[in-house]
Amino acid sequence: HNKPPTPSASTPYRQLKRHHSTQPFDEVGRRISALPSSIGMRLFSTLDDGTGFTPVEYILDAWIDEGIENSAEILQALNFDLDGKLSLGDLTAALENELLVTKNGVHQAALASFKSEIRCLVERVDREIREKEKIQLDLERAEKQKTQLAAEVDEHHSAIEHKNNLNLRKLEQDYKEKLTAVRSELMKEMDHVQ
Repeated sequence: HNKPPTPSASTPYRQLKRHHSTQPFDEVGRRISALPSSIGMRLFSTLDDGTGFTPVEYILDAWIDEGIENSAEILQALNFDLDGKLSLGDLTAALENELLVTKNGVHQAALASFKSEIRCLVERVDREIREKEKIQLDLERAEKQKTQLAAEVDEHHSAIEHKNNLNLRKLEQDYKEKLTAVRSELMKEMDHVQ
């Protein structure tokens, strides 16, 4: 079993660190990448605990799970310590920088292809999220309209019922008055007949 050769970084991490020392920080205190080719995200987001850092062993385990046997040597070649936590932003920038400075066209094509695909997937997810939010808003609006319409229908039915009750009372009153008038007239006629 041949051990893979120890990798060497073409751009030392120290240079990258100097480059990062002039970079601004984002709202949670992480450095904002200034590499123009950056896809605007960090790798290993599943390992990020929300601070932008992760224990080194998590990175090593993730690479070993993907079949990279010399993961510790790779981190050392990029001038990362093998203990403690490391910045996912710095690791992303170092790996991307390695791929960018290499003259290997296959590596550059692979990087460009993966970045394009990731950008497309991120845009698709963003679009799906916006559509979901729009559907949620439409649903809330429809629910509000349904509630308002139900209240209006109840109010309308109540008004109709009230009007029908008034009409019924008026009819009853008219009937009583007519009945009284007919009785009265009948009594008069009976008095005349006698």
